[in-house]
Amino acid sequence: EPLPFIADADVLGHVAAIVVAPDVARALEQGKVVPWSALGAGPAGAAPMRLLREDGSLLAMASLEGERVKTHRVFGLGR
Repeated sequence: EPLPFIADADVLGHVAAIVVAPDVARALEQGKVVPWSALGAGPAGAAPMRLLREDGSLLAMASLEGERVKTHRVFGLGR
């Protein structure tokens, strides 16, 4: 019997998450520098966080670096 499909956002469910606005998601997908304040989230620690699109799909793993979002990995739309 095949194993059930688990979405990547759910596999990393133990990691804190922030849902980002579509314009911020687009900027991150394009590799642009985004200030942390654009996420609409409060202060963050050094630990990586999941950034989710509005539909709940995984956009990126990122952390706070200075005042900007430091992406560790950005996940494309065509997965």
